[in-house]
Formats: sequence, C-alpha cells, structure tokens
Amino acid sequence: MATPTPRRPLLRHTLGRRPLVRILIVAGVVLVAAALLVFEPWALVIDRRVDEAAPAPPRRPPRHPPHRSSSPAAS
Repeated sequence: MATPTPRRPLLRHTLGRRPLVRILIVAGVVLVAAALLVFEPWALVIDRRVDEAAPAPPRRPPRHPPHRSSSPAAS
C-alpha cells in the first residue's frame, strides 16, 4: 500500500509559486497605498479647526468724487 503524501495548503502553494500572482498582489498593495496617500480617508474623521480670525479683505483708500468744472470740456 502506498503512503499518502502530506498535503500542502492549496492557497499558499498557489500564491507562493506563480510569479504573475505575486506581481498582481504587489501591484494591488502599491495601488492601495497610493490611494490612501492621495485620497486621505482619515481626513473624514480628523477635525482640523483653526482658532484664529479669518483674514480681512484689504482696505481701499476712499474715492474722491470726480472734480466738476463749471466750463464744458474742450473737444
């Protein structure tokens, strides 16, 4: 009678041996890391409130009304 060979876990055997599967896993990890860096999902939970006054618009010097002369302008 033949002795049965020990069985290896199918998932580990498949993922560890095929280079295409390794490349896809590495690419998936890189894409997830890049998405986390770009979209920053933790920013939805973190409150970034600043306790200082909002900047005021710059003040303009007061306008003087146009000078009206009593004589009509020469053309």
